[in-house]
Amino acid sequence: MMTIDNVIVNSSTEWAPLKEVIVARLPDDACFPPEGPDFRGECNNEYIASTLRWPIGPKHPNEIQKANAQYDAYAEMLEGEGVVVKRPTPIPQNKPIVTPFWSIPTMYNCCPRDKLLVVGREILEATMSLRSRLFEEYCYRDIILDYYKRDKGMIWTVAPKPMMRDSLYTHSVDVANGVKVPFWDRQNERYKNYSGYISAEDVKSKKHKFEFTTTEDEPIWDAADVARFGKDLYIIRSNTTNRSGFEWLQRHFAPLGVDCHLMHFPDDLNPQHIDGNFVPLRPGLVLCNRERPPLESEVTKFRDGNWKFVKSAAPNAINYPMPDFCDCSANGMSVNVFSINEEKVVVEENEKELISQLEDLGFDVIPQGFREVYQFGGGLQCATNDIRRDDELKDFFATDYN
Repeated sequence: MMTIDNVIVNSSTEWAPLKEVIVARLPDDACFPPEGPDFRGECNNEYIASTLRWPIGPKHPNEIQKANAQYDAYAEMLEGEGVVVKRPTPIPQNKPIVTPFWSIPTMYNCCPRDKLLVVGREILEATMSLRSRLFEEYCYRDIILDYYKRDKGMIWTVAPKPMMRDSLYTHSVDVANGVKVPFWDRQNERYKNYSGYISAEDVKSKKHKFEFTTTEDEPIWDAADVARFGKDLYIIRSNTTNRSGFEWLQRHFAPLGVDCHLMHFPDDLNPQHIDGNFVPLRPGLVLCNRERPPLESEVTKFRDGNWKFVKSAAPNAINYPMPDFCDCSANGMSVNVFSINEEKVVVEENEKELISQLEDLGFDVIPQGFREVYQFGGGLQCATNDIRRDDELKDFFATDYN
C-alpha cells in the first residue's frame, strides 16, 4: 500500500478504499450530443419521437440545474465519507468544433469515467469516439496539472488524438443480397418489409460478428470501456472502443506487466462502456447485468478462480421508460453502481430491489438520487473518476475465491 504523503494518483481497482475522486459538474450551456455518423439520438417519449427531430443545442436550464443539484449532493455525500472530491472546470459546450476533416455545431461532455483511465500511478487521457467529445479533457486539465505539480511520481499520458474521419464510422450495413441498411436504422420498424431488416434475435445470433459504430480505421477507445482488476484490465469491444484501441492499450501496458483482455456481451445490441454490464464490487465478486451476460469463453480466469457473478435484480419500474432524452438503458443504469470500499457501495435511490440484493450480500448500501442526471449520460459510476484508492497493482487472480 502507498504510504508516502505526496502520493495523489494511485488507483488500480474499482473497489479499494476510496481516498480522492473527481465528480462531474455540468456547464451552464450543456448541450445535446449532436447527431452524426458516430451518434443517433433516440427519444424515449413516443410523442416527441414521432413529432420532432433530435434536439440541437443547449439543454433547458432547469434540466441542467436539477442534474447539477444531484451531482452536488453526490459530491457532498462522498466528502462526508472522508473522500477528497475534485470538480471539473466547466468549459463552454455551445460552440462548434472544426477540424480539417469535419465540423459539428456543439460539444458534449459530462462523465469523468469516460475520458480518464487511472491505472496505478498513471492517468491516461482516452481518445474518445464521439466527435463532440474531442476536447473533453480540457475540463479536467486544471485538476491534472495540479496533480502533476504536486505528485512527482505521477505519470500523465495522452493517447493519440484521433482524426475521426468518416472512414472511422460504419455508415451502412450490407446484410444479404447486396441490400444496404443505414447502420443506425438497422433495427428500425420501417425496414421490416425489406430483406435488410435485422431483428434483435438476428443481432444476438451473430455473437458480435456484426459491425459496430466504429471501424478499425485508427485506434479509438473510451476509458469507461475498461474494468480494472489490478494487473488485469478487462476491455469491452463496443461502439466506443475498437480492436485497434484495445491493441493500443495492450501494447501500452504490456511493459508494466498489466494484461489486457478483450470482452464481448452478445446480448448487448449497442454496447457502450463496460460499467453498464460488468461491475466488480470486491475481489471474487462481480455484479453482472441481468440481461447482458459476458461471453463465457472470455471469462475463464474468473471461473478458474471461482469468482462469483451476481445477476443483477430487475431495475425499478420508475425507470420504464427512462427520461425523455436519455440514451442509456434502465438495465445498464441500474448496475452502474459506485464502490467506496469493499463493503460500501452507492446505488441509485430508486433501485430498491438491487439495494436489497446487495444488502443480502453483506454490503452497506448508500442510496443516492441520480435520475435527473440520466439524460446527460451515465450513472453513479460514470459521474466519477477515482484518482486515489488505498490500492495495489497486483494479481487478483492468483487467489481462489471458493
